[in-house]
Amino acid sequence: MDARLAEAELGLTGLKLVFAVAANFVLGALMTLGIGMYAPCLMLIALLGMNPKAAFPIMMDRAHF
Repeated sequence: MDARLAEAELGLTGLKLVFAVAANFVLGALMTLGIGMYAPCLMLIALLGMNPKAAFPIMMDRAHF
């Protein structure tokens, strides 16, 4: 296993959390235009330093609403 992946976060706090919520709102709006959620969400999570395995539950929850 890659050491960076093992050290990756599963949650966010502070400004990272605010940015992630705002970005997911924009990604959700793009879903109405037919743009998928998984790849952009995975990229956002990777850029925020989170564990990429966290992308699937987040993406599934966003599709729920």
